[in-house]
Amino acid sequence: MLEGARLQLRICDAREALVGVALITGSSGLIGSEAALHFAGIGLDVVGVDNDMRQVFFGPEASTEWNRARLARELGHAYV
Repeated sequence: MLEGARLQLRICDAREALVGVALITGSSGLIGSEAALHFAGIGLDVVGVDNDMRQVFFGPEASTEWNRARLARELGHAYV
């Protein structure tokens, strides 16, 4: 145990961000892309992860790459 260490508790109001990054899995899909837009809209940086399995299962025309590109374009530096 650390001598002199004190436990500090504080109450955070709803406007105070406790984290600065949102990790969104399936970020190029319907729900994931909306989640990415939401969290970027409230000021968080977004790390999106998507394996585009729609393309594997249903062919190139079903790819979600267009949605990933749209998020990158709309969110700019807030989206990785």
